[in-house]
Amino acid sequence: MKPKYQVSELFARTRDQPTGESILDAVTEVLRTKPVIWPEEIARQLGVKKQHLSGAVKILTGVSLETMLREWRMRQAMYYVSHTEMTFKEIAQKCGYSQTKTLTQAMEHYLHMTPYEYRYGCHREQIRRYRKRETISCNQVMVSAIHEAIK
Repeated sequence: MKPKYQVSELFARTRDQPTGESILDAVTEVLRTKPVIWPEEIARQLGVKKQHLSGAVKILTGVSLETMLREWRMRQAMYYVSHTEMTFKEIAQKCGYSQTKTLTQAMEHYLHMTPYEYRYGCHREQIRRYRKRETISCNQVMVSAIHEAIK
């Protein structure tokens, strides 16, 4: 799915306020261009204050911008672990984790399993059974955008 709005066009409008869809499209577009990014950088690229962008994302998705970015990184890592033969070190670097240990800790926190266990020993049903209910609360719009961005 291609975003309907380019990042530069989103906040260049003088009369119209951006819609929820266009805000999420713009954030997704920024993440597609540079997956390892911080909330301040996204706001700067969109030409808005971080607090305003974070508030809009919270209203639209129910999670903060920081949480959305953590979930984005985790879903990227999950995709790379399960669909590629990249090393865990390469995946950690590509997804914005400082080292493999950080990636491992994050996956254990979210999924209650290591990247190795996720890649070689577990099926989706087992993941759902072992993880906590509130581990990843990302909405379906973001999930589909992540898969499109990674492909």
